[in-house]
Amino acid sequence: MTQDLSKYAFFEDKDPNLILDPTTGALSKETLLQYCESLIKEKTPFCFCFIDFDDFKKVNDTAGHPIGDKALREVSDVIYQSIKGKGVLGRFGGDEFVAVCEGVIEKDDAWQVARDYTQAVRNSNFPYLYPVFPNGRVTLTSGVSRFPNDASDLKELLSVADKALYRGKTKGKNCFIVYDKELHKHINVEHGDTTLEPIALIRYCFQEFGKRGDPLLSLSFCINMLGNYYKATEISYVDESTDKVLFNQENLQGLVYSRIEPSLFLLEEDLSYAIYYRSQLSKDPRYQPLWRQMASHNVGSILLFRMQREDGKGAFLRIDSRRERIWSEAEILVYSSAANLFSLLNQVKRK
Repeated sequence: MTQDLSKYAFFEDKDPNLILDPTTGALSKETLLQYCESLIKEKTPFCFCFIDFDDFKKVNDTAGHPIGDKALREVSDVIYQSIKGKGVLGRFGGDEFVAVCEGVIEKDDAWQVARDYTQAVRNSNFPYLYPVFPNGRVTLTSGVSRFPNDASDLKELLSVADKALYRGKTKGKNCFIVYDKELHKHINVEHGDTTLEPIALIRYCFQEFGKRGDPLLSLSFCINMLGNYYKATEISYVDESTDKVLFNQENLQGLVYSRIEPSLFLLEEDLSYAIYYRSQLSKDPRYQPLWRQMASHNVGSILLFRMQREDGKGAFLRIDSRRERIWSEAEILVYSSAANLFSLLNQVKRK
């Protein structure tokens, strides 16, 4: 990797050979932290992406350290190519990297940066890693924080990024989390506490709905956040009469949206939501069409909420999972609140 540092004043008088990590070509940890300190001193806003190479220990244990070093070099190069022109990449140590992007301060922009490099690595192929990972695919887990929005100094910036990274790891890795004080301030990395009260998520949704004029944009932002937080396989907002997908959370797990006619769910008019498990449906003659659709698209369970569109027509908020998971009361409460909030806003808008 050859980083273009010419646009950054901090690196003008420094010898590139002395500031780079010899294994990967990324900035060394010392240089990276000095750079961040300089940005903070100059009050220059930036985002700080703390990136972890998922299950890297398996590479060294299975394929050996030379292959591990090769994987680190190539993965870091993919990350850098994704952020090139936006920021710089440093090696924090071991299998951890940090991307720093000056001027990236809005949450949506930081989210986009993390999404881009996460997908770039996920979509890359490393054939020499076949003995370690299926299809030679590598995944990353990231925690993203922002200066000065989330922290006033480097120590605090590292701390909140670490909380976001830890939350990503406890979710099962292969994801990125942009730190939000309301959502993540109670995470205790040292004691492994990631408890988050549903009320905090609900409050967060209310706040986001208040920031955006378009209810559908508000819903899409909140549902993406909730789906990412609860690790749903796919979330869709579907017109009840036409089965038209009005909003579809970007699917990162290869699930093809199954166009199931709303009538197949047999959701009674007086019910606001229902849960469907594929194995249970197979035993009920009424649900054979729905069971076949779920089986053909590898959907294990569905959480379905009834909603209202802006024009007064019906709609569904549908959360899919590949496995037949048990939906917690907290998840149902939070998703239900988002669905109800959206329906309420639509009713108010019609008036």
